[in-house]
Amino acid sequence: MDGAGFSRKLLQWIASAGGRRSPTFRWEYSIGWAFTAREQAAVARADAIVRAFHRIQALPRPT
Repeated sequence: MDGAGFSRKLLQWIASAGGRRSPTFRWEYSIGWAFTAREQAAVARADAIVRAFHRIQALPRPT
């Protein structure tokens, strides 16, 4: 059984820690992998490359 309504309710339950509270732990869940500093740095590098490419494309062409 799956669907948008079910998935939303499941994620709400997970986010609420299943109704439990504890000062000693934190609930986490993943639908892929952790987006860590490594991934953030890779995205920043890719963005810088794309921006540089667009700047180069905007330069006047020699005739």
